[in-house]
Amino acid sequence: YLFKKYAITYYYSLAGLTKIKELETLRRQKQQLNIYGAFIANPSRNARAEAYPCSSSPIDKIDTMTIAVFTDLVLPKQLDNPPPFHRATAEDFLQNASDFKILQLSLHACMDDQNYLQFFASDGQPSLVTPKDIYGLSLNAENIVLANCNSASGSNIKGEGIKSFARAFAMAGCSSVLAMMVSASEAVTASIIEDYYVNILDKKQEKHIALQNAKSSYIREHPDAHPWKWANIICIGDTRRVLSGK
Repeated sequence: YLFKKYAITYYYSLAGLTKIKELETLRRQKQQLNIYGAFIANPSRNARAEAYPCSSSPIDKIDTMTIAVFTDLVLPKQLDNPPPFHRATAEDFLQNASDFKILQLSLHACMDDQNYLQFFASDGQPSLVTPKDIYGLSLNAENIVLANCNSASGSNIKGEGIKSFARAFAMAGCSSVLAMMVSASEAVTASIIEDYYVNILDKKQEKHIALQNAKSSYIREHPDAHPWKWANIICIGDTRRVLSGK
């Protein structure tokens, strides 16, 4: 496989990548942020799951992995109160997302004519975030992990390219995005993302190198695994190391 020889990353345009790197350099000089904010919203556990047409399958393994990473790698380094972590609503996310250097969304997404991310119901009503909502944010994240299916896919607009959730977060200020091109295998995604966090937080690897090594580790342990299980996880944007923070 090509990725064994090369650590691969993507971006939507050279001009956009240059701008993101310039903004990231200025941001690193000015801001001290909490290092990790995970917003878990598994609507399949929700009493109003019927309100979410894309929430039929559980994402328990990704939830469990996220909590383990937060406990083992982040809490010893983060002295502030933990971020919104369980039963996250769209309001939680929109109000708090700009406070973190690393973001993770562990939830379901619907990729249709409307396109939205599904958070927990708020006051008995569906709690959704659309690309339009994301474009309106001013995020400070060095990295966002979109642990949901098809987060890097979308409509191919002539002259614009792929209009996806990954692109929306990049345009909203996230320097780099880890996203899924197709439907995600829950267990495989959880395993690779866990190793990815170890690589960027403990081993201080650059993000594209961290993803390459995480995929390599998975394949060594599962040599017969079909590429659709792991090849769809891609790195987009600025690949520099994550700086330490609060």
